[in-house]
Amino acid sequence: MLILMTLLSSLSSAGDLKEKGFVLKEDSYVFSIEEAERLKNRIIELESIEIELNSLKKINVINEKTIDLYKINENLFSKQIDNYKYISDINDEIIKKYNDQNKYNDLKTAGYFSLGIITTIGSFLIADHISDSFISNN
Repeated sequence: MLILMTLLSSLSSAGDLKEKGFVLKEDSYVFSIEEAERLKNRIIELESIEIELNSLKKINVINEKTIDLYKINENLFSKQIDNYKYISDINDEIIKKYNDQNKYNDLKTAGYFSLGIITTIGSFLIADHISDSFISNN
């Protein structure tokens, strides 16, 4: 019987149910059935939490990549806004130059018109003076 118990104890593994009064030959932890069930349930709970944690870690990696993409997009939008401001400034300068040219063009046209009037009046005065000179000399 002793040989049979020795053989059976060497074949037993963790979680085997031993009868009350069984003597262990090695250092071991001994739990009551209630404690073993509670530990088993806790292990099952921790394993499910570990699976959820791994899933959340994967989601966190995806979220970090998404944040990186948003930062890149933000930088691109900032550069695009700067480019639009630069283009707007160039357009404002072009409009200002055009308005200045248009203003000077109006002054130039008014100057030519005034010069034409003065020339016409001057030519009539000169022609009148010349005709008066011929009449007084004759």
